[in-house]
Amino acid sequence: MKKSVFTMFVLSLLLLLCACGADNTEEPTSDDSAASVTQIEAEDTVTTVAVAEEPTLPVEQFEDVVLYEDGNFAIKLETMYQKEINHSDIGKKIESHITMRLTNKTDRDIIISSNGFYLHDEKLRNVQCGGSDKVLAGKSNTITYYMQYDTSPDPTPLESMELLKELEWIFEFNIMDAAGDKITSSVDAEIRIADALNPQAAGYDFFYGTWEVTSIDLPNSGMMTVAQMEDGLVFDWSDWTVVLTENKELYLQTNNLSLYESVVNVTADGFSAGRNTWTRSGDKLVYNLSGTDVYYEKVSDDQTIPTLQKDDIVKMLQGTWNIVSDSRTGSVVFDDKSVTFDINTFAFTDTYCILSDEQTIRMDTQISNQNISIELSYTYENGELSLVYSGDPLVKE
Repeated sequence: MKKSVFTMFVLSLLLLLCACGADNTEEPTSDDSAASVTQIEAEDTVTTVAVAEEPTLPVEQFEDVVLYEDGNFAIKLETMYQKEINHSDIGKKIESHITMRLTNKTDRDIIISSNGFYLHDEKLRNVQCGGSDKVLAGKSNTITYYMQYDTSPDPTPLESMELLKELEWIFEFNIMDAAGDKITSSVDAEIRIADALNPQAAGYDFFYGTWEVTSIDLPNSGMMTVAQMEDGLVFDWSDWTVVLTENKELYLQTNNLSLYESVVNVTADGFSAGRNTWTRSGDKLVYNLSGTDVYYEKVSDDQTIPTLQKDDIVKMLQGTWNIVSDSRTGSVVFDDKSVTFDINTFAFTDTYCILSDEQTIRMDTQISNQNISIELSYTYENGELSLVYSGDPLVKE
């Protein structure tokens, strides 16, 4: 009996618990629903904070912008950019960088050096921060600098990367010996970025072509024209010629010499090869030699370098040439600098000059204070040089 009553009590309690569970499954009233939604929204709310983006620093890449090129070296502009540098002494600064590609076309190693970079007339402080200033034979590499104003007590960054486009400087190519132990020669390359970016404005085309001497300004005698030179004893200036090509090759012809240069630097002001410099003066070029100004005028746009050069003629002349004539006897003997003329009873030894524009070999001398001029005409055909004196041929022994 007690057991049955206990069992019934337990069953009643379970039924009561089930009823409570059923009540909890009922949908909440409208007030309860609103409160629940509010609670959920509050839990899921995300606070958005605006974050300022860092400004993008400028970068500019270049294609086929040649800063300098000749037969041995080439420099191309690759990139300009700004980058933040954390300096140990002055902190973080935005610095303007320039990257160039150096190409060594020779069979010797070269080392690049500069005497300074200039912005207009102000010398800048340059810091090499990438690449190598040594370029192995036949190889290329890049070199990077950033530029600063050389101020005191601390250097100052450039205000704009665009100012790099106004840089100018001189690179020195130091050419090493075969072992790479010491410098054997050096070549200067003058560089202006503005000219390289706008070569047409720089006026380089003005220089390409064939130039001939029109006058000279002697320190003691003053100006002389070609006609006056050929009438006097300075005739050997009269057919000086310069040929400059767009490939930066130069042919220089003087009295009995020829110079072929593949290392030529062209700027808006003129061009140079080795120690020779031609400076633009209006529509002319001026070349200074030991105080004498030599003036050239452009005779054509032809950039053909002569195949028969004066050096070649000098080599073919050297030796003894006998005259073939019914009325004259004798010979003319050439070496590389002088000539001995001995025909009939007239003889002298003096210098000679090749006038290639007239295909003439001229010999001037003074006898009893009188100027004596003798000319031989020459022709060159099929690799052979022929000489004629006053209508009679000369035959080389």
